[in-house]
Amino acid sequence: MLDVSALHGARAGRALVTAAKHDVKNAPELVVLLVANLYLNAVFTAARAETAQAALEIVEIFRLLGIMFLILIPLVFLMKRPAGRSGPAAAH
Repeated sequence: MLDVSALHGARAGRALVTAAKHDVKNAPELVVLLVANLYLNAVFTAARAETAQAALEIVEIFRLLGIMFLILIPLVFLMKRPAGRSGPAAAH
């Protein structure tokens, strides 16, 4: 008698062995892909950190410029007009 279930089991076993062989062949490529992915993630994270640092430095510069502007505003009111000129200068 022919046992069909045993025949299917044998075919399935061979398929599993073939799949395992392919997995072993592809393992080094998988390792390379994983390492490359980790490296690119590290580079991307470093770039994001540098971008955030640059943004913070720009904010600090604007803050300092604002403070300087506020400090210089009273100078406008303390300055005197130049003597000797009563109106706008004549144009030629």
